[in-house]
Amino acid sequence: MLYILLAEGFEETEAIAPIDVIRRANIPITPVGVTGKCVKGAHDITLCTDIGIDDVSKDDIEGVILPGG
Repeated sequence: MLYILLAEGFEETEAIAPIDVIRRANIPITPVGVTGKCVKGAHDITLCTDIGIDDVSKDDIEGVILPGG
């Protein structure tokens, strides 16, 4: 699984654009909340993620995206 980790203050465009492009390519990607299930970005846009960081399976990781912030 490809994971994108979101923590408070993340750059929204650096998260939303990659999620969109990757999903359009039919590649599974899971947004992960590092600081909670719903995370507020740098410009006060809140995204609710699919899972929390504690739910990530280490055996399932194929890649990780870390948006800036």
